[in-house]
Amino acid sequence: MPSFRRAALAGALLLLAARVPMTHAADPPPAPLLEGTSWTLSALPGRTLLPGVTATLRFESGRATGSDGCNQYGGSYEAAGNGFRLRGDLVSTQRACAPAVQQQAQAYTAALRAARAIRLEGSVLSLLDAQGQPLATLAAQDQGLADTTWQVTGYNNGRQAVVSVLRDTTLTIEFLGNGRLGGSAGCNRYVGGYTQDGATLQVIRPAATRRLCAGPQGVMEQEAAFLAALESAARLRIDGTRLELRTADGRIAVGATRAGAAPPPPGGAGPGAGPAPTGGVAPAAPAGSAPVGAAVAGDLTYLADAAMLTECATGKRHPVAMEGDWLRMERGYRAAAPAPGAPLHVSFEGGLEQRPKMEGTGTAPTWVVRRFIHTWPGERCERARADANLANTYWRVVALGGEDVPRPADGRREAQLRIRAPRNDAPRGEYTATAGCNTSNGRYAVDGRSLCFAPGATTRMACPPPLDALERRLADTLARTATWRIEANTLELFDAGGASLGLFLAVYL
Repeated sequence: MPSFRRAALAGALLLLAARVPMTHAADPPPAPLLEGTSWTLSALPGRTLLPGVTATLRFESGRATGSDGCNQYGGSYEAAGNGFRLRGDLVSTQRACAPAVQQQAQAYTAALRAARAIRLEGSVLSLLDAQGQPLATLAAQDQGLADTTWQVTGYNNGRQAVVSVLRDTTLTIEFLGNGRLGGSAGCNRYVGGYTQDGATLQVIRPAATRRLCAGPQGVMEQEAAFLAALESAARLRIDGTRLELRTADGRIAVGATRAGAAPPPPGGAGPGAGPAPTGGVAPAAPAGSAPVGAAVAGDLTYLADAAMLTECATGKRHPVAMEGDWLRMERGYRAAAPAPGAPLHVSFEGGLEQRPKMEGTGTAPTWVVRRFIHTWPGERCERARADANLANTYWRVVALGGEDVPRPADGRREAQLRIRAPRNDAPRGEYTATAGCNTSNGRYAVDGRSLCFAPGATTRMACPPPLDALERRLADTLARTATWRIEANTLELFDAGGASLGLFLAVYL
C-alpha cells in the first residue's frame, strides 16, 4: 500500500477515535448526595455508645458540622465518587465533659478525620478508611416535627438579638401529628397550628390564654416576643437533640432542645435554659408521672377549639382551659372520639379554677388539666357514677408504663387482672393475671391505699412476640406496685415514688 494511503487511513482512524467517547471500567460511581443531609452516630466499631449522648453530622454548603457528644465541631469536606475526606482539620469548641463522654467524642472525631470513603445504603451512612473498613456508622436524622416536644433555650427578642429564657420560667413547644402546636409561653399556655414541608415551616398565629403573671420581671414581655419569634419561623433544622427555627431571611427565630434531653453545649442553637418554673401553670406531665391532684372522670366534647366537660360525680358542665396538660387530652380526644364534637369519656387530674370566659367579660369556673390520664371509648358517666371495687372485679389491662395495650385480634385472651377478696378473714386475698399467654397466680395485701402483689406460680408456655414482652411488662407492673386509686370504673397502680405504672378498666361480666 502506498505510503500516502497508509497515512490517510491512519488519519481517518484517529478522527473516528476522537469522535467516539472513551469509557473506563474504573470510572468511580457518582458521589452520594450529602448536601443538606443530617445524621446521628449509631455505632463505633469496638465501642458501646453511651446512653443519652448524641453525636451528629450535617453536610451543608461544603462543610461538615455537628456535635461530637461533648463539643460542637466544624470543617470543610470534599467528596468525589465514593471518596470522602475532610479538607484541613476540624475546629471545635473546648467544653470540658465527663471522661467517658470525652473518650467517645475523641473516638468519633478521630473516625471523621481518618475517613477516606463513604457508603450510603438507604438511611445508613458508613464512614470508611482507605481499605474500606468501617470507622463509624450513622443513621439519617428524622427532620419531622410531628409528635415531638421541645424546651426553648433562646429566642429572637425582635431587636435582632437572640436572648436566653428568663430564670424561673420555661418555654415549650409541642408539635402534634394533626398540624396543631402548643405549649407554655412562660406564663400562659398557647395553641396554634403549623405546616411542614421538608425544611420549610409555617406557623399559624398562636393564641394564648389571658392570665397576667406578676413575676419574674419581664415575663410578659418575654411571652410576647417568644410568640412573635415562633410565628416568624420559616425554616427548621433538627440536629440530634437540638431544634433550630429560622426566619425566611436566615435569622435565628427560636432554639430549643428535645424535652428530656440535656441542654446543648456552648455554640449550640441557643443559650441554656433556666430551671423549671416555680410559679405559673404546671408544665404538661407525661404518662407515668406522679399524681398531681384529685382524679376526675367525665364526658368531654371538643369542637371548634371549644372544650366542655360534664363531670360524672356532679353532672355539672364546665369549659376546659387550654393549659396544663390540655394538649395531651386534645390529642387523645382526636384519636379516640367517634366524630368531632361527640362525647368521649376521659379521666385526668386537675380541678376547677376561675378563668376568663370564652365570650363576654369576667371569669367562670373552668377545668384545668394538670395530668391527663386516659380516654375511655365506650364508657359514659351513666355507668361510672359509682366507683368500682378493687376486689372481686375483673380488670382489663388498658395501658402499662404509659403505652396502650391493644385488644387481641386472634382469639387469644385479653390482658387481664382478677382480684379476689380474702376468704374467712384471711390477711391476704388472691389474684390471677395474664397478658394472654401464661397465667400467674399469687396473693396480695391491701392496707388503705397501700397495695402489694406477692409473686406466685406461673405457667411456662413459650409466648410469641409481642406477648412475651407484654407479659414481662405486666409482671414488672405488679411487682413494683405500692399504691392504688380507683376513679369510677378505672384502676390506676403507682410505684413507691408515686409514678403511674398501669391503667385498668372494670369489666362487668
